[in-house]
Amino acid sequence: MKGKQFFGFFLGACMAAGLSFASFGASGTWKTAEGDYYYYDAAGNMMTGWQKIGNLYYYFYDNGIMALGWQFCPETGAWYYYDINHSVHTGWLLDDGKWYWLAPDGAMNTQSPKVIDREEYYFHEDGSLYASEYMGFQYFDWQGRPDPEYDVRIEGDAASVTEEKKAEIGKELSRIPKGWIKKFSDDGWTWMYCPDTDWFSMAMSENGEPYYFRYKIDTGNQVIRFSDEGAVHMAFGEYMYRAEWERLNAGRFQSEAAWNPEGVRRVTGLPKKYEKEYGTVFGALFSVYLEEGGKEKIAGELPYLAWLMEVMEEGRGLDGKPAGVTF
Repeated sequence: MKGKQFFGFFLGACMAAGLSFASFGASGTWKTAEGDYYYYDAAGNMMTGWQKIGNLYYYFYDNGIMALGWQFCPETGAWYYYDINHSVHTGWLLDDGKWYWLAPDGAMNTQSPKVIDREEYYFHEDGSLYASEYMGFQYFDWQGRPDPEYDVRIEGDAASVTEEKKAEIGKELSRIPKGWIKKFSDDGWTWMYCPDTDWFSMAMSENGEPYYFRYKIDTGNQVIRFSDEGAVHMAFGEYMYRAEWERLNAGRFQSEAAWNPEGVRRVTGLPKKYEKEYGTVFGALFSVYLEEGGKEKIAGELPYLAWLMEVMEEGRGLDGKPAGVTF
């Protein structure tokens, strides 16, 4: 969660000193100076640390300035968000591309599922809403509602697929940018898991080792078939290329990839025969990009393509529409 700050050290200090959190009613006074907010008790003492004022909690730095953004309160065990206007945020909050729900007292919801305004919603452990993503094989639309039409389907015996396997696949699917998942579903595409298939095609690498493709793009039925969770990012990258090939080539993707095919192979491990199969190349690069340290790995060999991948990653808003990022 972007910008969260944890003040557990403050709780430890309170416990060591035998202190508790103060609670103030209307007897205290708010003051402002140069855009910052301070709170003084009835005796005129400037407050620091966590304070309960009325029914709400606030955190003040050692210099008395009220903290903004995400703050964790040790006394309640909850996260709170303080707006730029210094108010405790309640209700729905969009932060860093994720939705959160904060109760009337400002505490961030961590319950899942949670009924809000007679609608049931599912949340991650960090409090963010499942939206334009998968929980296991179940798809949630961009408003956080289940949409069974786009659930991951299973080819063959569905009973043979364990919940643990579904969770593993769902975890990999959820690493794909949400705006792109929204476009994927808007375009009518779906996923099909094929547990009885080992691989769909194979080619020999220059070192004599086989290179397996554990996915297949079915453009006629708009389905991505895959047999291993490790293949979903490469498969989705190929879908992205097909969806944006004109824009990508205007951004010199093909020319840059063709200029340094050895670098592409070193980064992706693709056999040489695919160096001009640019959808496959983009998919392989996108798969590497989503790995931990993948962006840096690509940048070391192909700096322009690393930048292009970042632009593509951020190129769709949560509604699936172009986000205005250009190249």
